[in-house]
Amino acid sequence: MVKEFGKWEVAEQETIADILKSMESDGRAEGALKPPSESEVEAMLDAEGKASLDKLKSASGKDFDKAYVTAQLDGHKKLLTIQEDYLKVGQNLEHLGVTKLARGQIKEQIDHLDMLKSKVG
Repeated sequence: MVKEFGKWEVAEQETIADILKSMESDGRAEGALKPPSESEVEAMLDAEGKASLDKLKSASGKDFDKAYVTAQLDGHKKLLTIQEDYLKVGQNLEHLGVTKLARGQIKEQIDHLDMLKSKVG
């Protein structure tokens, strides 16, 4: 179940990153998804995110599942706060629309992660 969640998470993050990137460019819209490279993703991580990634890279089996779910749950809770704060002050119609959609998915994912955490410990 953790692996399935991970697949969904990657697909969602690649899609959101692609949408946000396309909103910042003046180019033509495309239907093809252009996910960020691994180096682009790692460059966006703060110190806490890099430490969490290092911990995951050194874990395996149940230890990996537990660390992954914990990191995802913590990250999603922080991300929900960011989305809710932006919805209070945001002015850009497109950004607000994406934020509203993301907020709903984040809430669903927190519920899913809470369920996974109860199963992995």
